[in-house]
Amino acid sequence: MLKKIKQLLANHLIFWLSLMIFLAGTFAMLGWKKHLSFNLEPYPDGLFYTVPAWSLVNGGELSVEFAGSTIPNIVPPLYSLLLVPFYLVFPTPVAFYLLNVVLGSLTIVFLYLSFKEQQNFKQISWLLPLFSLLPLVLWLPSLPMSDNLLITIATAIVWLWLTKKTSVKNKIILLPLLQLLAFLTKYSSFGFLAAFNLIFLWQLSKNKQREELGKYIVILAGLFGSFLLLAKPSYILKVFQPQTETKTSSELVAFSASYFWKNFIAYLKAVLGFADQLVWQRVSLFFYGLLILPLLVIKKSQEIKTLIIFILLTTSLQVFFYSIDIRYIATILPLMMLAVGKSLSLIPKEQLRLSYLAIGVSLLSFILFHQGFYRELIATNWLNRSRAWQYEAVTNLQELDLESDSYLITALPPYLFSFYYPNHPHILPLSDSQEFMNEGQRPWGDSVDYKNLLNDYRSMIDDGQKLYLSNAYITHQQSVVEDYESYKDEFGL
Repeated sequence: MLKKIKQLLANHLIFWLSLMIFLAGTFAMLGWKKHLSFNLEPYPDGLFYTVPAWSLVNGGELSVEFAGSTIPNIVPPLYSLLLVPFYLVFPTPVAFYLLNVVLGSLTIVFLYLSFKEQQNFKQISWLLPLFSLLPLVLWLPSLPMSDNLLITIATAIVWLWLTKKTSVKNKIILLPLLQLLAFLTKYSSFGFLAAFNLIFLWQLSKNKQREELGKYIVILAGLFGSFLLLAKPSYILKVFQPQTETKTSSELVAFSASYFWKNFIAYLKAVLGFADQLVWQRVSLFFYGLLILPLLVIKKSQEIKTLIIFILLTTSLQVFFYSIDIRYIATILPLMMLAVGKSLSLIPKEQLRLSYLAIGVSLLSFILFHQGFYRELIATNWLNRSRAWQYEAVTNLQELDLESDSYLITALPPYLFSFYYPNHPHILPLSDSQEFMNEGQRPWGDSVDYKNLLNDYRSMIDDGQKLYLSNAYITHQQSVVEDYESYKDEFGL
């Protein structure tokens, strides 16, 4: 048995090294309950995924509900459904972290399988541990976001697409299933899926596999058509319609051609390794200039040309979305890794040493530029030096042991009380500018007069109700600070 284990480790050493780097980087002291992940941020995205799963486990429905008020969930359900068994086994809101680490490990498995089939595997195997060092790969597990699942599914699609160990007959069945799972994970996967289908259909047509082409279209159309019929297409299409942005009353169009040029330049720079936004971090998606290598030899390989077209198509389709964030194009990471790996076997021997020198300089520069990120990661995960301020605020309020029939006026997101203060008093908004996401979305119920909060609360006090006022989380928005000060003046606090 021991001999088999040693053989397994020796035969797949580069995989185990990559996995250990990832697990070491994502290892977190969650038991101390100070980790940032307890805030369930980013807001409100993280709550769209965690609240429905937590509600279902605790006897409710798979919905974003609080105090009898339900917010329409604009994200697909697969990630939340995957969270359910983790919440059952580990009854803590941050159980998503474990799910994300499992998904990240699976991503490394699929990427390793893709690398393993390359003829120059020994030459390029060192790239796999570098994937585990990418800031996005190490930091994304701390967020309750479906991007963790989407990257895993995208990497599985790329592996299945390229592998020679699976017949086309099986691929035309499995690939549509994986694509449906990707769409059920994140609607913005549309860009990656559209790009993939354009390329895969072209390949089937070029190879004159007309029977397989027809079957693939029927299976793909059947799966997505059935989903759309069951999922109310009008609801999904709302994503593409103008929405009024919260607190600004301005029209926000999720997808528009007007975003193209600004976003195209930003994503092009991100592909080349320049730092850009990753939620509230500013890091690079990929290593500096490494994608230039496949571009230098693109004429020598149809496979590299196809991968580059796939990368450009996916990125180009994403530029019509209003928000810029490198996680929106994270599905191209396995494509970039494979393109760089394939290019190394095509670089002339006399230029190979110079290429490795350039790669070494790029990697060293990358590590130096991101040393602040790696220090923060170690401090947050290993040394427990982060603070989950919103979580701590809720637990501090719980220690006050407020009466369950009293009222607590606070700027904190009300859903946090469902997670960390189950027997909380009635939660009320501190400011009329508090909304969930879009204008008019109020999680506190219909009985609150949102336009006249001060008068409403004064009447409640006159009626003998107990109201408590908290200053937690008020500094995130100036209007909330001003409303808090008006309460202090009105009630002499």
